[in-house]
Amino acid sequence: MANDENEQAVIVDLKFPPFWMERPDVWFRQIEAQFKIKNIRTENRKFDHLISQLDRKFVADIFDILDTASDTKYSLAKERLLSLYKESDDAQIKRLLDGLELGDQRPSQLLRKMTSLAGTDISNKVLRTLWLDKLPVTIKNILVVSEENLEKLALMADKITDMNPRRDVYNIANDDVGAAAASPQSSTEDLIREMYAKIQSLEIQVSSLRQSRSRRSSPDDHYDRRGRSQNRYRYRSPSRSRNRSRGRFNPDGKFCFSHFRFGNRCRPEKCQPPCEWKNGRQFAIFTDHRPLLFAFKQKNEKASPVQLRRLQYISEFSTDIRHISGKSNVVADTLSRIESVSIIDMEKVAEAQVSDPELPQLRNSQSSLQFKSFKLPNGSELWCDISTNTIRPFIPKSFRRIFFNQIHNLHHPGVKSSVKQMTSRFIWPEIKKDVGEWAKTCLPCQKSKIGRHISSPVMQFPQPDERFSVVHIDLVGPLPPSDGYLYFLSMIDRYTNWMEAIPLTNITAETVAQAVYENWIVRFGIPSSIISDQGRQFEATLFKNLSSLCGIQLRRTTAYHPQCNGKAERLHRTLKTAIRANGSLKWSRTLPTVLLGLRAAFNPDSGVSIAEMVYGTTIKLPGEFLGQPAPISRDIEPFVTNLQETMRKLKPVPVDHKSHQSVFVHKDLSTSTHAFVRIDRVKKPLEPAYDGPFKILARQEKFFTLLIKQKEVNISLDRLKPAFLLTLPEDPEVRAPATPDSADRVTSQKASNQPTQRQTRSGRVVKFPSRFVAHIKTF
Repeated sequence: MANDENEQAVIVDLKFPPFWMERPDVWFRQIEAQFKIKNIRTENRKFDHLISQLDRKFVADIFDILDTASDTKYSLAKERLLSLYKESDDAQIKRLLDGLELGDQRPSQLLRKMTSLAGTDISNKVLRTLWLDKLPVTIKNILVVSEENLEKLALMADKITDMNPRRDVYNIANDDVGAAAASPQSSTEDLIREMYAKIQSLEIQVSSLRQSRSRRSSPDDHYDRRGRSQNRYRYRSPSRSRNRSRGRFNPDGKFCFSHFRFGNRCRPEKCQPPCEWKNGRQFAIFTDHRPLLFAFKQKNEKASPVQLRRLQYISEFSTDIRHISGKSNVVADTLSRIESVSIIDMEKVAEAQVSDPELPQLRNSQSSLQFKSFKLPNGSELWCDISTNTIRPFIPKSFRRIFFNQIHNLHHPGVKSSVKQMTSRFIWPEIKKDVGEWAKTCLPCQKSKIGRHISSPVMQFPQPDERFSVVHIDLVGPLPPSDGYLYFLSMIDRYTNWMEAIPLTNITAETVAQAVYENWIVRFGIPSSIISDQGRQFEATLFKNLSSLCGIQLRRTTAYHPQCNGKAERLHRTLKTAIRANGSLKWSRTLPTVLLGLRAAFNPDSGVSIAEMVYGTTIKLPGEFLGQPAPISRDIEPFVTNLQETMRKLKPVPVDHKSHQSVFVHKDLSTSTHAFVRIDRVKKPLEPAYDGPFKILARQEKFFTLLIKQKEVNISLDRLKPAFLLTLPEDPEVRAPATPDSADRVTSQKASNQPTQRQTRSGRVVKFPSRFVAHIKTF
């Protein structure tokens, strides 16, 4: 307790001088001396004292240090303020040469200032020459022959100054007198005589001004002269408003300017029609937001134009704003939550109990329920159960879902919590079953709550029968600029794993199509199918036309599911790791070397390298100088036969997955008619995790076909969630699990019912609105 009192006393006694902008280093020495006296040693306490007593305009310079977690805040703040306000070395030297004069100070004081500005960069010899040049000529002539040090010379200069008072301070506003004072030949008596004459002339002028003022302010004509002078000679700028209320006054408002400005204090004769003040009703505005009390007291410059317009509109009704505590502001709080106020009429519930057939059965049954009737204000009786501590009214069938929505929609609890809340407040037969089913089928709950995501089993790609028949392609970038390239196109063969990476300057459809043709089709022939994602370059009409011309089947992956194109995605990871390991920013130059190493690398699954799968033999790498060349057979036909036999034996081996993934597929997903789709993009704040529900049109092993915005869209199984719906509309498009053939039939049926799609000359498909479809069919 004693330590706390001592610390409080230290805080009260400590007071800093105002911040010295010209010499901040001296100011910090002053406050650090106080810290030493008060035994304040820690950085945090020093920083707290500094912030508490420093002026606010200087606190703004170190405001960013307040929120840092550093233990050296005081040192950082000191360094910041010294760097901002301490004079630089160049400025000090410049002020040393030109900015200092002797003036009314003593020579020793001038020497100390010059010494502090010079520091250690200027020698004593140079400093002595500069100091002597700023002294009067009489003193300089005496000291220049002395060989004493600067301290002794300063003492001598002070003594000479005390013995000979200065006489060069006769500088007045007259040019002649100034010239006389500056002339060394003028004597002291002449200067005194001229100054005395000037003083006499000034006294005469002052006396004449006093006489003229006394004549103007005579009591006889004081009132008339004052009135005429105010009306005739007073000047006001036309651009300046008479008061601030004129700026906020709206001439087209409900009140005149007098009532707008003075309110109840306005005199009746000042009111100018049209004005509705007499017909208006005075009232006060109560609020629990205290800053609103100063809305009409602030200056117009602080408010934005929107705020001024709103305040002007409010002032037409009342400007009396009063503060009220939050717990007392019951009316406003209730109106702000009007949607949560109950809209159930218990009198109608009592009327429905009379015709409900389940209430008499419950009353006559041998159960633990105890029914009692309660009279309502209109005279009707409401039957309730009183077997528990809470009175539970019996809810007829027509009101049960309304009561459930009233309780459940407050915060959308789970099934168990909803059942517990409803059974503790109401009663009806099979209440747990009904509440559980309604809570399970609540669409907002299903869209917003996240359970266990589906993780379908990993499938194997079917191995092709020949090389370069199935190709996976993808784009990588943007990357750091390298020789003008920002992207590269990756292509990999599923059979041999032969990969190509082509640097690109842009990723337009024309550039990508040209790279595929020149770097793959020309070298390895036309593949039977190309697998890509849903990039705009691969969906463009140009790329589709190229595939159609070459007879290539285009296959695309589902959205937000890169595992479908895992062959290309895994290649990207390997290429990026190798480029990063090389440590060169010129990735376009490193990429060919990386591809050479990958093609020659040994594959433990197949037992051969990628080059052997393509060429039938290994490729020589840089550094292999001592290899013995194999004898070349001159008989070509056996060589070709042996090469074909060797290539026939080389078959790709299925990849063994090293990771063990936990598989989970919701049991109701195979029977549900609708499904929710997980939103995998960057969601907005408070956006639901799922979208839907959407109708399920067809089911495949790894994806479902859903009807989204009147289009059939393939969605990966991992993004789906079964939708539980209470009532299902009759829809012929909702069908059971189907094969790919049945899905194609449904697509062809729907396409036959729609009007023929039209294309423009540029290849864009024209889609007509649904309201015009019937009109288009008639033509």
